[in-house]
Amino acid sequence: PKQIANRVTNEWLVQHYSPTIPNYAAAVRVHADMAKFGRIRPATFAGQVLWNEHVRALERAAYHKAAPMEALREAQGNVQRELDANFNKERYPKIDLSVPFKLALGTAFLVAVGIVFAFSRMRLGRLERGEAKWAYLFLSPWIFGFVVLTLGPMLASFFFSFTQWDVLNEARWVGIKNYQDTMGSDWTQTAKAFGNATYLAAVGVPLSLFTGLAVALLLNAAARGMRFYRTAFYLPAIVPGIAAAVLWSWIFTADASKGLINGYWNNTISAWFGTEVPGWLTSAEWSRPALIFMGAWGAGSGMLLWLAGLKGVSSTLYEASSLDGANGTQQFWSVTFPQLSP
Repeated sequence: PKQIANRVTNEWLVQHYSPTIPNYAAAVRVHADMAKFGRIRPATFAGQVLWNEHVRALERAAYHKAAPMEALREAQGNVQRELDANFNKERYPKIDLSVPFKLALGTAFLVAVGIVFAFSRMRLGRLERGEAKWAYLFLSPWIFGFVVLTLGPMLASFFFSFTQWDVLNEARWVGIKNYQDTMGSDWTQTAKAFGNATYLAAVGVPLSLFTGLAVALLLNAAARGMRFYRTAFYLPAIVPGIAAAVLWSWIFTADASKGLINGYWNNTISAWFGTEVPGWLTSAEWSRPALIFMGAWGAGSGMLLWLAGLKGVSSTLYEASSLDGANGTQQFWSVTFPQLSP
């Protein structure tokens, strides 16, 4: 039965429409019994933070990551910091966001005028001046995109890091307070985020590069069906993001009866060694390897670049090394790898 916000109705539903599955029936019974202890979340500006910390504390206690009181104290501290930030915002001066925007436009205009002036002062011939003009003309879409879509947001993010602004209220200048919080009260979350990013960069990036290189070495051999295999390995890199997300959610489903990997895992490794199937994206221990595995899925784009580089290596170098008695491994490290390196 569906649970609704009425204890009397829930009790009646549990008594007259109890599920036939024992585990599900027990879960519904526990939910109905716990309803009398439930409380409505207060309507407050910190309501979302309060809810997030409630869920986080519950998960930490349920998975034995911390004692219940310790998890609640930590959650209370995080919510209290949100409350303090709101009640103390009057201490910080308001800022007009149109001023930095106008300054950025003025700076960009002055830089553009300076570039045009410097170009006009250059001593170039008629041919060189025409080539330079057309070169900058063709580069202008990329330059505009870089300034507007990359450099601009980077500078704006750096500016907003010195402010307290939630879009709905006025922006206030807080100086380096956000950085102090990052290195102070929020250091646990910050260190975890940096650790995860370092792990993914140190393991995921080299793995993707080596996977693309390995596939490119296999496809570099003069074999039949090269175009088919090249397309097959590149196809995952152009799969739409939504389709890839649905596919990976099915592959990494923790339920062994539904997930592709865990279905095979349950019938092989779990059956042989008596171990549990991995939780993948639902597990803190397996989520990072799952993300790295998903990153290697798009190695086909790098494979094309490696393959183009391999095609540029002269065959005479391999012939010369073969005459000198070099085997395949020696040819890779002495010929292929140096030729592909910068």
